[in-house]
Amino acid sequence: MALNRCKRNAASALTGPVPNSKQLGVAIRERREDQRLTIEELATEAGVDTSYLSGIERLGRNPSWSKLTKIFAALKIDASELIERAEQIALSEHRSDGDLTA
Repeated sequence: MALNRCKRNAASALTGPVPNSKQLGVAIRERREDQRLTIEELATEAGVDTSYLSGIERLGRNPSWSKLTKIFAALKIDASELIERAEQIALSEHRSDGDLTA
């Protein structure tokens, strides 16, 4: 029952497009650059391969949750903050596509 209640509350909170992995990658890159970290430094800190991290940031590679949690920890940010930024990016892209219904 609690899970059903949670799904309803989450769904009612959505007001725009749901971000995809590419938009999450952009949010990760923005945060990394804000912290003046190179991709190599973040990859080392997160314990992931540089090419894997690059694929997330540039190509929208679909990362596993375990890899994401390592990246969030290395960036010293809560997952919710980065996901919220990805939502903002998704909304901005949605609006720039000419669909202002969201």
